Amino acid sequence: MKNRCLLFLISAVSIFIASCTERRQPSNIIRTDFDEMKPWLSGSDAISEGMARSGRYALHIGPDKEFSMTWEHSLADLKTKGYSTAKASIWMNCPDSADQIQWVASITSPAGINYEWKSVFISKYTVKDGRGWKKAVIEFSLPSNAPDAKLKIYGWSPNKEKAIIDDFELVFE
Repeated sequence: MKNRCLLFLISAVSIFIASCTERRQPSNIIRTDFDEMKPWLSGSDAISEGMARSGRYALHIGPDKEFSMTWEHSLADLKTKGYSTAKASIWMNCPDSADQIQWVASITSPAGINYEWKSVFISKYTVKDGRGWKKAVIEFSLPSNAPDAKLKIYGWSPNKEKAIIDDFELVFE
């Protein structure tokens, strides 16, 4: 009886590990629709419910929030993995008249040295889905001379115009 229970337990764990492995993303790709973040950020005003492009939750910026939540990671860690470039995309929903909203990638040291700062204006993008969401993409190099720097990616609305942000994807190569 003990052997059967042990065999069943080993089989169940093996099936669970196999199913998790099949759904796992390649290590150089990060994706989120922000739904999995909601339990960790309960009570946060950074996440909106019911306005998402996919899933249930999305980020927002607007009159009370000039910057979205920021994705941040150590540049040294990314360089150790052999990455030299990155491409970050996002879907944003905002009025066409909101011409100052930007999708930003920056690489900055703790001392304030700015190694890289790139942005794209959402209003310049014409790739839309059927519901008015625009896809913005920013591509950039990861400098090798910035060992203590952090890569930061975020939405920015300098005029505090309203926008909803969803379906973030970051690909390293």
